[in-house]
Amino acid sequence: MSDELQDRIEQYLSGEMAPHHKVEFEQELITNKQLAENVRLYMLAHAEIQFAGRELLKSYAQKAYQATKGQEKKTIFLRPMVWGSIAAAIALLILFVILFPQSSRELDTDELFAEYYVPHSAIEARNLDESEHVLREGLDNYYEKNYDKAIAALSQAADSLDGADLLLANFFLGQSYIETGKTEAALLSFAKVSEGSLYGYVSRWNIALAYVRLNKMKEAREQLKTIRSNPNYQFYHRKADELLEILPTE
Repeated sequence: MSDELQDRIEQYLSGEMAPHHKVEFEQELITNKQLAENVRLYMLAHAEIQFAGRELLKSYAQKAYQATKGQEKKTIFLRPMVWGSIAAAIALLILFVILFPQSSRELDTDELFAEYYVPHSAIEARNLDESEHVLREGLDNYYEKNYDKAIAALSQAADSLDGADLLLANFFLGQSYIETGKTEAALLSFAKVSEGSLYGYVSRWNIALAYVRLNKMKEAREQLKTIRSNPNYQFYHRKADELLEILPTE
């Protein structure tokens, strides 16, 4: 990939591209599959950086905990009665594990969702035409975390737009619904984002996670298996495998 092409992609995703150049670029995305693939990879790389950053923070926190856990060790002598209580507690714990294995225990679906969901924010701002002022208003409110206002504006924009801007409106409408806890509505918005489009890959992943959040494990597993079997979703394969191991099969 040439430096010039990289600059164009970065300008487009950062919102620094001039409006008339943006229109030309999006028209080229429709006909140039290699360009569309390059932009998709840039977007996925951005999401990977966000996910990796969060995992790194978790790793540092775990290391800090392990480092402090070994400090100020003390030898404690327990009376026979205390040892008896501990033995009884251990026996109850073993019985609980036998009767209720991990796969059958109720999952904290909100916690699991939060662990794997990364809001996509590759486009921090866009130079939109005057005719797209409602979409601009929706995106501005989304990035300012005024999600109710974002939903109102993006819903209005989705009713009047088409092409790439319609996909953009539906995608960020879905993320706005996620942020307000309206997961069912988010599913409908993400489902309207075309498969194979720039946001389609992220939308499919978000749909799987939304089903997890709603505790619809059968639907979640179906989405994850689709992701796992499609080479275009290679970025999500490892995380899909992790979730398929965690989610109950029934």
